[in-house]
Amino acid sequence: MSGGTMLELIQPVSGKSIYTDFLDQHKHGGIQHIAYMVQVAEFDDAVSQLKNKGYRIIQSLVLPVARVAYFDTYKEIGVATEIIGLTEAGNQLLEQLNTGNY
Repeated sequence: MSGGTMLELIQPVSGKSIYTDFLDQHKHGGIQHIAYMVQVAEFDDAVSQLKNKGYRIIQSLVLPVARVAYFDTYKEIGVATEIIGLTEAGNQLLEQLNTGNY
């Protein structure tokens, strides 16, 4: 975390995923996605907005800290777009990451 920005380094270690698909096409790595955080109550609306613009979901997850959807926006912006709907547990985790109190 730095100034409200989170940099996430991902190294897939097994199985097929959107990350291994990206690395198959970009042998030297790179930026695979950008993410936007909203509160979980706003998640469905944020997802609907992208779906209504014609973007398709390429992966979705429900985690204790968030609901997550990745959209195929590679053609338009060169990376996938991730929408993160933070739950209360997610807000607490984010606060811990921001303060270094974990």
